[in-house]
Amino acid sequence: MALRTKTILFVLLFLMLVFVAMQTTKVHSMFLLSLSIIDDGLQLDLAMLPTQTEFFSSARFTMTTPSLTETTHTHTHTTVSGMQSKSNSMAGCLLIMDDNFRLYEWLAYHYHVLPLQRLIVAVDPLSKTSPEPVIELFRQELNMSITTWGDRDYGKWDPLPVDADHTKVRELHRLRQQVFLRTCMKQLQSEGWSWTALWDTDEFLVYNQYNKTRRHKTLENSTSTSPTDLSERGNVFAHLKQSGQENCVPMYRVLVSAKETDSVVVNQESHSLDTRRLDTLRFQYRNKYDNNLNGIGKCLVNVQKVDHTSQVRSVHRPAMGICPSPQWAVCKNNPFFIYHYLGSFEAYSFRDDARKGWERTYEAWESRTAKAAIVKDEYAVSWLPGFVKHVGIERAQRLLMDAG
Repeated sequence: MALRTKTILFVLLFLMLVFVAMQTTKVHSMFLLSLSIIDDGLQLDLAMLPTQTEFFSSARFTMTTPSLTETTHTHTHTTVSGMQSKSNSMAGCLLIMDDNFRLYEWLAYHYHVLPLQRLIVAVDPLSKTSPEPVIELFRQELNMSITTWGDRDYGKWDPLPVDADHTKVRELHRLRQQVFLRTCMKQLQSEGWSWTALWDTDEFLVYNQYNKTRRHKTLENSTSTSPTDLSERGNVFAHLKQSGQENCVPMYRVLVSAKETDSVVVNQESHSLDTRRLDTLRFQYRNKYDNNLNGIGKCLVNVQKVDHTSQVRSVHRPAMGICPSPQWAVCKNNPFFIYHYLGSFEAYSFRDDARKGWERTYEAWESRTAKAAIVKDEYAVSWLPGFVKHVGIERAQRLLMDAG
């Protein structure tokens, strides 16, 4: 009898567990059990129980996966439409050192204009701040795929000597740039990306406005009136596909002065944004073209065409085999330029980078500001209304409220 009692209790416990499981999964069908009493106990006939395959394929059992819109209530904000494919968006490699205040605008701008979707960010070991909060914001809000790397992710580095002079620091900085770009381009190539941005947080891609009579052919599949329209999202990638560019586009760099504009004209939807926090709107005076103060340009590279057995010798010409030197004579008729923003003195002198104490003095900043304030240029302003239209004003406010 004791054995039979224990057996009955075991069966009852089993049935209770089955009942709880059915209630939890909202199964409205029943298990059929056959119990027969024999001389020395109970026999549980499992033949009537459905198999696992039968159970989950039953028309009476429906297991649903919540859709994206149904699960967004677990997050603070919903996100924009899903991640773009490699066939219509671009990637980037970015080395950063305490540039968080610039990173907000740089990410928003290139997300809209390129459009940038995939990014690998290397954090300089001398950084005092982490870009991760900024990066996570853009991951959540815009579905961007952004990876952060430390030094060990792309090389083995000896500690910098305590007594290292300026020359040694700068040499190591340049070497780190070169090794990072080579490793990053190789990684993006393995992931299947093609066109890749290789410029800094104070640099913004724009269309070549040098010779306005030489308009590039209007895109057949674009709703914009001109492929030089920064308000239209993704025009840069679309232009590359239409133009037949395949390997590398060297881009002339133009220095934008720190002289502030008196007023910023944007559309009504963007009025609630603090445009003084955005360099592309705050500073609208640039240097003239073909001037030594502008420095050497940068390149837009198709990493699928890069021979990664070769070393990167210069950040200005990261793929020597396919990239011409980004000088004025080479780039003046190319479709894109790079606007290099000097920024406020606070931004210019904020970090302890390899050039501080030499180039990054107030006197150097003041001199470059005065020399570069030659031409009033409002062209880059046009990206913001298009960005706000695409992501919505509330999301734009969240993304840009801490910029600058």
